[in-house]
Amino acid sequence: MYLTDEQSILVSGRAKGNRFAHYRCFGTKVVARIGRHGAPSLSVKPAAKAVLAICGERLCVKYLVMKAEQQLIELATSADASGIADLSRDAIEQGLGWSWTAPRVLKALRDDATNVIVARRSTKAHVQEVAGFAIMKYGDNTAHIVLFAVSAAHRRRGIGTALLRWLETTARTAGIHTIQLEARANNREARSFYQRLGFNEIGVRVSYYRGVEDAVRFEKILRSAE
Repeated sequence: MYLTDEQSILVSGRAKGNRFAHYRCFGTKVVARIGRHGAPSLSVKPAAKAVLAICGERLCVKYLVMKAEQQLIELATSADASGIADLSRDAIEQGLGWSWTAPRVLKALRDDATNVIVARRSTKAHVQEVAGFAIMKYGDNTAHIVLFAVSAAHRRRGIGTALLRWLETTARTAGIHTIQLEARANNREARSFYQRLGFNEIGVRVSYYRGVEDAVRFEKILRSAE
C-alpha cells in the first residue's frame, strides 16, 4: 500500500488510546493519529512512498523509499535473496561457515516481524545492484539487527549510515525503545562505525559465532520506556 502527497488513508488494526505521533525522515514528515475507535490513520508529506503495517498494537511505517545520491534504500524482494545471501557469506560469515543461505533469507522476507532492506546503486550501465543490506527483527520494545553488511566495493560512501538511519527511523515509528546488535570482536572497523552512530558497547558474548569467536553487544536507546 503506497501513499502520495497529502494523501491520508485508514488502516484497520488494533490500537490503544488516542494519540498523535510525528516523525521526520529525510525531509519526509509522517504523522500518525490513533482514532477514537482504535483505527489508525496516517499521512505522509511531502510526496514519498511508504508502506504501512500494523505491528502488534502499533501503527508503523513498514518502509520509506529514500534516495541519497545514486543509492536507493528499500525493502528487499525475493529476487534479492541470492544476492543478500552471497553478501552475507562474503562480508559477514567469512571463516564461520555459511548459514544465511538464500532459503533462510527468503524465510526472513516472509516474516511479518522482520524488515529486510537493501541499498541499491546504479552502475555505469544503469543497472541497479545491491550494495548493502540489513535484516532487523522487531520485538515488543526492542528491535534486533540480525545482519548488516555493505559490499567491500561500496564502502565509505555513506551506504552503511543510510541503511542504519532507515532502520532507526522505522524502529522509532513502530514505537521501539531500543535497537541491539552484535559485531565480531575482532572487527574494529565495524565497532568504530556503530560507536560513531551512537551505539554503545554493553557486553561480550563468548564464542557467540559458531563457538569460535566472541561477539561484542551493542545497544542504542531511541526513546525512554514509558
